[in-house]
Amino acid sequence: MTLKIFLAARRAGAQMIEAGLFIFSLLCAGALCFALFRYGSASERGRQLERELSRLRAQLEAERLRALEAARLPEGVAAGGQAVTSEAGTESGGAEGERSEEARASEEERASAAVGDVVSTDEDGDVNSLAWSIDDYFTRSSHPKELLLNEKFLKGVVLLEGRSYSTGDVMNYARGPSLVTSCMAFEALARRADGQRAEGVAGQIVLCLNTIFLWPRYFALRALDANAEGPIVEELLATLGADWREYFALSMLREFVERRVASGERVTPEGLVGQVTRGKLDEDQLDNLSGILRDLLGTLPATLAVGLERWRGERVDVEFLKSFGRVWEAEGAVGGGAEEQGDEGSQPDPVLGRVAELEAAMRRDPPRSSMLVGESGVGKTALVRALAHRLQQGRWTVFEAGAAEVLSGQQYIGQLEGRVQTLVRQLGGKRVLWVVPNFHETLWAGRHQYNPNGLLDLLLPHIESGVLRIVGEVPASAYEQLVRLRPKLRTAMQTCRVAPLGDAETIELGRRWATLHTPAVAGTEGRAGDLRPMIPAPARVSEQTLQEAFQLAKQYLGDKAAPGNLLLFLEATRRRLVAEDDAAGEAAARTIALDDLLVTLSQLTGLPVSILDEREGLDLTELRAFFERRVLGQPEAVECLVERVAMVKAGLTDPTRPQGVFLFVGPTGTGKTEIAKTLAEFLFGSPERMIRLDMSEFQSPDSLDRILGEASETSDSAALVNAIRKQPFSVVLLDEFEKAHPQVWDLFLQVFDDGRLTDRRGNTADFRHCVVIMTSNLGATLPTGAGIGFSQEQAGFAAGSVERAVSKSFRREFVNRLDRVVVFRPLGLSVMRDLLRKELADVLHRRGLRTRQWAVEWDESAIEFLLNKGFTADLGARPLKRAVERYLLSPLALTIVNHQFPEGDQFLFVRSSADGVSIEVQFVDPDAPEDGETDATTPAPEVLEESEADEGRELRVESIALDSRGTPAEIRFLQLRFQELAAQVEADEWR
Repeated sequence: MTLKIFLAARRAGAQMIEAGLFIFSLLCAGALCFALFRYGSASERGRQLERELSRLRAQLEAERLRALEAARLPEGVAAGGQAVTSEAGTESGGAEGERSEEARASEEERASAAVGDVVSTDEDGDVNSLAWSIDDYFTRSSHPKELLLNEKFLKGVVLLEGRSYSTGDVMNYARGPSLVTSCMAFEALARRADGQRAEGVAGQIVLCLNTIFLWPRYFALRALDANAEGPIVEELLATLGADWREYFALSMLREFVERRVASGERVTPEGLVGQVTRGKLDEDQLDNLSGILRDLLGTLPATLAVGLERWRGERVDVEFLKSFGRVWEAEGAVGGGAEEQGDEGSQPDPVLGRVAELEAAMRRDPPRSSMLVGESGVGKTALVRALAHRLQQGRWTVFEAGAAEVLSGQQYIGQLEGRVQTLVRQLGGKRVLWVVPNFHETLWAGRHQYNPNGLLDLLLPHIESGVLRIVGEVPASAYEQLVRLRPKLRTAMQTCRVAPLGDAETIELGRRWATLHTPAVAGTEGRAGDLRPMIPAPARVSEQTLQEAFQLAKQYLGDKAAPGNLLLFLEATRRRLVAEDDAAGEAAARTIALDDLLVTLSQLTGLPVSILDEREGLDLTELRAFFERRVLGQPEAVECLVERVAMVKAGLTDPTRPQGVFLFVGPTGTGKTEIAKTLAEFLFGSPERMIRLDMSEFQSPDSLDRILGEASETSDSAALVNAIRKQPFSVVLLDEFEKAHPQVWDLFLQVFDDGRLTDRRGNTADFRHCVVIMTSNLGATLPTGAGIGFSQEQAGFAAGSVERAVSKSFRREFVNRLDRVVVFRPLGLSVMRDLLRKELADVLHRRGLRTRQWAVEWDESAIEFLLNKGFTADLGARPLKRAVERYLLSPLALTIVNHQFPEGDQFLFVRSSADGVSIEVQFVDPDAPEDGETDATTPAPEVLEESEADEGRELRVESIALDSRGTPAEIRFLQLRFQELAAQVEADEWR
């Protein structure tokens, strides 16, 4: 019974113990959770707790060290040790008070002297062995100063301090992997005599401070203090990492800064900001520096932290702005292209007078943004550059980015809003001028089906409040639309209208440009504040040449307003001459002559110099032959274009309308498109200068977007207005115009009348230098399958019916705006034969035949076969081209691909087959021996008389090649054919 009671009591006691332990665990867990909750949300309190624990540990270790060293070290060393550990205890808890710098230095000297005898008696030791021997002591040490009390440590310092080790060797030890050796090396650098110190040691120490461990840092700071040749605290603070805010490292740093400040070093906000700027610190590094300055309050003045925060408030992240825009450099803000004003030093006085007005708006409180309204070339960009030059003298940042740049890289919904918020944070309230070219495009940028608000709607509140300082450039035609859709812009932004200069002012500005570029002025530095840059390549311009340049720019460069058109013209000419001189290795000043201006204008417009130069005549006969060689059988159309070119040459076209507006009407395949290409090639230098629109694709009102562009576009699309803005000197071909929607017809009425077209974003395209050609098949239908040999009248074609059909299909106001309606007539058989020969000649220039040594001879039977297969009066030349491809080129291509032809030089005789259903091509090798060739001993065959040899025989090249008889008639026939072939080769088509 007693045993049972004992066991039961034991079990009950065990259960009570388990319950108690369980309750105690719950209490501990609760306390732990409370502590985590109490300190986890405040990281600063956690750091304070960690520092306090570290301080207590250091104090305990200092007490332990004091007792240990008193019993172990010799008397002299112990005295020094007591002094040093007393300092350690003072730093940790302040138990014995602070020691002065002089007392500390004297005690360390006594400690070093105490081990002098030991060092002198063991010269055989090396640094690595000494470091290895005190590794355990190093591990047990609680403060780096304890190493200064160790005999072997001091011996290693003395060894490294000696002349047998160079400064580079000691720095390698300091940066090495061994912590003990690193401490020895830094202490040796601190103790080296002045004659042994090398330049740049302080900089090397600063660079490695963040990469070494805690104990070596103490000695690194001592070495830095001893080797610094000037102020070093500002540079050091700008390089410290985040771990320097820990208690132990911070105490070392505070001791170092106190020594430097006590020695007379001044630490200023300006100097610190300069070091930060040179170091390009990011936001995290700046946060860390601000924390260090707060931790060192009392040691360093509070003005440092205040100055740094003020600078951070004004600081602009230039790298962020460069990621999608352009930051203007101070020396480049006034340079740049001549697209607006040519040379910025030649700005007119009215432009410079507006700068003060804009600058006052930017500096007022709150600041007010501005819109510069004017046509291209009036000087908006020059005004912005002059404003930027003034602001940059006050250390402003000038940033340029348009709507397309702000949108770049934004792929998902919400990204644009995030970029705008970042922009506001980076630019808001700071001395930053944001230049926005084509400011009106911000209205549409960023809009999509899920968000009707664009970039302008996101920026407008910040513009209105003055947070952002923006200068936007707006064309005059787009300004009215912009303020109509966003009326708040009238009050949110200041409107500055820039009007074109008059003729006299523009010429005067040209004279200033010429004066600036004369050799006596170019290359000299302007006055302080003058916008005149140094001109690397001077040029002379006479008054007469300047007047000629003004007239040419006014006539041909009308897409830009004055004075931009003249200055662009002069600057482009100067740069072209400079490029030519550089290529020729010449550097002398050039005189710009009229011929130089004409060459530049030809490059800018594409017009040949023969058209631009009034001193040079134009051979209309040669021009007419040029068109007739390309387009056959259309004399009326050729004459129409020759007359128009003559008017362009004489400068008699209406300057307010396109160079010509024509309607070409006629059957398909008669050369309407080809003659438009020919005009583009002659007038503008290339067939690629023809802009072709297939009007059958514009049969709905929605197709207007392909002409005017979409309002939401922020970059150039394939719209007609964008193509004309890129190249205003073009031939515009509106093919099958009658198939377009009537609204498209109405849209082109303003083009035909005023030569201008405004897109949906308010940008204007200038058509005044274009030739507009419309084609149509109205009233030109012919009976299908008209027979070969019928004349145009017999084929049922009447020009009057075509003109009546045009009058019925188009409204009178439309027809009244046309310069001429040209009727293209069906092609007769003779014209088609000439056209076929031209097509066959063009075939020989194709790569597959041009690269082969083949001489091709076309037999008349082949010509007649192709005409029979390809000629129809109602379809024109296109069926003939298809017949050439089907019956000639396709079989020949199969022969070439299958390599079923002889190698080397060959004659190709092309004739119709005997049954008349195909084309035959016969290869003849001119070097092959004739059949039945005899040797020299065989008597020559009897030469037939001419009448016998040629009796009943038709002389052709292929028949003579296959069966030559050597008669005089064959010789005369071959000589005649050779002369014809030579004349054909020497003609322009072969050149």
